[in-house]
Amino acid sequence: MDSHQKQISKKDSKSTSQSVDGSNSNDAPGHAELSSELVSATQVATTTIQPVEDCAIEKDESTLACNQIFTQDSEFKMPTPKYKNIVLFGPPGVGKGAQAQIISSRYELVHVSTGEVIREEIKKESELGLRVKEAVEGGKFADDETVLGIIQQRLDLPEYQNGFVMDGFPRNINQAEKLDEMMRDRNKSIDCALFFDAPEEVVLARLEGRRICSSCGATYHKLFNRPKIRGVCDLCQGIVVRRHDDSPDVHRARLKTYREKTAPLLDYYTKQGKVRMVNSDQSITAVASTIHSILSGE
Repeated sequence: MDSHQKQISKKDSKSTSQSVDGSNSNDAPGHAELSSELVSATQVATTTIQPVEDCAIEKDESTLACNQIFTQDSEFKMPTPKYKNIVLFGPPGVGKGAQAQIISSRYELVHVSTGEVIREEIKKESELGLRVKEAVEGGKFADDETVLGIIQQRLDLPEYQNGFVMDGFPRNINQAEKLDEMMRDRNKSIDCALFFDAPEEVVLARLEGRRICSSCGATYHKLFNRPKIRGVCDLCQGIVVRRHDDSPDVHRARLKTYREKTAPLLDYYTKQGKVRMVNSDQSITAVASTIHSILSGE
């Protein structure tokens, strides 16, 4: 199995609640974030997905860099990472999802995205989806009980025993404390908390250009990480779309919620000595290189 296939197989869930792209923006260099617990479920239910029209056919530098990362990784065995149970946190749009995919593929760790699970449940109109629909439509996070239930169900699965990278969880101090309890009950612990940071103006610019495959959840960006063929996923040939929750009003609401709920996690994990800072105001390749140095103990 090559690294692209491994990347797909390690996804804990698939995201299909996306919208049609049709906007223009001047995005700052960077990379896209995949996971979020915010989505407009009403739009998901009524929108017909169309291919993205502004994704160029040719590769740009970041696309070439990403492909090179996966190609290189497939040619030799990566060293066992120093840290195996990893959480990623930072503001929305800072690039956690894209890097989580690289970490998952590179080190054979399960990629856990609670946001993708929730979006899928909302689309299916399941009991879980109906319970959180109103909250996420209002620009809020899903309730702690729901999210913690998702995580607890997965921690005992066989594929999680080799380690995981959590993208989009924990979102607040209560979730972090409960996660620590669940890990202690299993004689394990969170080994590393990667904090992604970038200026707010850079984050907002990146959010506008985010794109995602409606089938497998692969992440793209309309300027910095385009698919090889316009509107077509490189990995599964699914349709590349713009997410419904990528609107200016939702972006501002998410950043406000982040500052209130998630930012305090920096202090929480710093006190445990687990924080490793990642400057995400760089190219995908540069950020991936920084993370590789951290996880390999260099």
